[in-house]
Amino acid sequence: MKKRRTSKTSNKTNIKNPILKKEVKHKPFWALLGILLLVTFIIFINKTQTSLNLTGHAVQVISYQPQGSQLFFEIRNVPNLKDGTAHFSDTVKNSKITINEQSIPKFKGTALSAFDIESPESTKISQIDLTFKIKKTNITNAKLLPAELTLYQNDQPVYLSIEKEEGEYTYFKTTINMFGTYILGKSRIEITSTPTTTTPELKETTPPPQLQEPKALEEQKPIIVEQPKPLIISITPSGEATQPPATSTTSQPLPKPSIWQKTKDFFKNIFR
Repeated sequence: MKKRRTSKTSNKTNIKNPILKKEVKHKPFWALLGILLLVTFIIFINKTQTSLNLTGHAVQVISYQPQGSQLFFEIRNVPNLKDGTAHFSDTVKNSKITINEQSIPKFKGTALSAFDIESPESTKISQIDLTFKIKKTNITNAKLLPAELTLYQNDQPVYLSIEKEEGEYTYFKTTINMFGTYILGKSRIEITSTPTTTTPELKETTPPPQLQEPKALEEQKPIIVEQPKPLIISITPSGEATQPPATSTTSQPLPKPSIWQKTKDFFKNIFR
């Protein structure tokens, strides 16, 4: 009896062993499938997150921006760009701003990078303030000075202002009011001919007449106003009053009367 029991137990163990072997064989498959699902999920999460941020080949979603508002956004994966601020001249709904890195086109000069910026509502965005973050080594390797860096659109310069220098980076600021392709660098102006300067012919000109200074006023002689002399009437012995003959004012002045004449005239006036 004991032998039969042992045989039954042995049969049971033999039946269970194949199932255990199958489970062991399927474990690597399920593990690999779990890893694939995890990787797919991580990629999906990254894509959804980058779609909310402005990256090199992504968009900045604009859900609603009223007139006169501003929208600050970071710019990632686009060389030399750091962030931007969009100014809205009109209300914008359900739109976007795209900034994409571009291969450097034909450019007469030294270029560090190129990018284009577009938006379906470009007419409602008055301007965009851009901040550049450029490595100092990239500037020196291009044999340029920080003050020489300029932004170009259709060969038209958009000048940059140095904001600060921090660590190994130099920060620049500028404002653009047009959408399109921009090139960061320095243009090389080719001078085909040297400008010639011509000196105008000198013509003989007569000097303007000098204004004569007014002559000094001559000293004016004092004007002598002759006071009318008192009328002198003489009485003759016959009792007739006589008047001395009139003398013209133009004649020479009469001599001064003598003392005798003054005494005579005095008594005449008393007994008149």
